[in-house]
Amino acid sequence: DLAKEKGCHSITFPVISSGIYGYPEEEAWEVALTACQDWIDDHSDYVMTVDFVNLSHRYVEMGKQIQKRLKEERVG
Repeated sequence: DLAKEKGCHSITFPVISSGIYGYPEEEAWEVALTACQDWIDDHSDYVMTVDFVNLSHRYVEMGKQIQKRLKEERVG
């Protein structure tokens, strides 16, 4: 909401500390992706691009797979 209030149309989140404190990595992705998609759905009149940044190729690929599954669940 703050990004919208400031007139931003893109936002980037660093994916840090997920898993390090025992929070399941896949669940962290699901929460983050679902929250962002819900915001976008609730603000369909506003263009917002959301990016996630991480240095781990494994973690990036995990996020892509979870995003694909969540998208299929929303459509199906």
